[in-house]
Amino acid sequence: MTKLGVKPLGAVSAGQMLMEISGRPIFALQGAVPAYRDLKPGAHGDDVKQLQAALKAAGHPVSGDAYGAYGAGTKQAVGALYEAMGYEPVQVPGSDVDGARARVKSAERALDELLQKDQAATLPATRYAKDDLATAQSVLTKAEAASGAMLPASEVAFVPSFPARVDALQAKIGGSVGEKLMTLSAGDLVVKGTLAAHEEGLVRAGQKVKLSAESTGDDFTGTVNSVSQAAPEAAKGEKSNPASPPTGWQVTVTPDKPLPGSMTGQDIRLTIEAAASKGEVFVVPTSAITSGADGRVTITILESVARRRQVEVLPGMTGDGYVQITPVKAQLATGDRVIVGVKPGSTT
Repeated sequence: MTKLGVKPLGAVSAGQMLMEISGRPIFALQGAVPAYRDLKPGAHGDDVKQLQAALKAAGHPVSGDAYGAYGAGTKQAVGALYEAMGYEPVQVPGSDVDGARARVKSAERALDELLQKDQAATLPATRYAKDDLATAQSVLTKAEAASGAMLPASEVAFVPSFPARVDALQAKIGGSVGEKLMTLSAGDLVVKGTLAAHEEGLVRAGQKVKLSAESTGDDFTGTVNSVSQAAPEAAKGEKSNPASPPTGWQVTVTPDKPLPGSMTGQDIRLTIEAAASKGEVFVVPTSAITSGADGRVTITILESVARRRQVEVLPGMTGDGYVQITPVKAQLATGDRVIVGVKPGSTT
């Protein structure tokens, strides 16, 4: 590895050099299909169409070539791309353009000499010389069409859309080239979270979400995009246990504004308002609620060390470990102490 053109969590644009290996670049272009062959003059196909569109998006439009045909215009645009990055493009190997040009010049000289002697061009030797020149010119035309700048598959990474981001960077200057050099992602960031089993029915697509970045303390807003329709499957390698409740439902949130690339992979707290009261209400910890065999729901008020009072209530909304309550008959006041459990071994 001789050079790096990106940084961890950095942005990547179309036509940008990602890294350099042994003096040769690898750069990013827009495209959905990975490079699977070297693209050379004379090539045809959908991958050539993708290359031509990518060159245009990178600021090097192709002119004069049929869509999907690698011709002179595509060669020129590929050369311009390399030149803009400060590199020489790879030339098609094995093309003998210089030799073909030399043969054309030799055929031209031979014809000129004969025409000086046979100005009417009626002798067979003159006609043969003309045929030789035409053949040499045809060979030169084909050689020139098949030569020039090419795009090796090893020097390009096609990315579906831009701007992209560097999610992970394993490559290091001076290090050997391993199996995985970097990880790129494209498109705006989305947020994925998990709902507990008892929360799944409270969240639906379209609800507003507050996004709180754990690392920076920044807050953003978003909208619930989707909630998984089925309970999550057991993790790979684990045996499913029908008696065990599911670990959670997957929820996807789309931020209202694009999140900065630095948020990639960061932990974010999601706050989703499933319901709201019209005014102030009484709330108690959910562990303070007791349901009796007669169906009555009660809480226990601690009035003094020796005195407790049981109050029948109607439960309402829940959230963050609290539940809304409405007393059925008895009076409650803000600050009343409620019993949330009994200490093990206690006689009370």
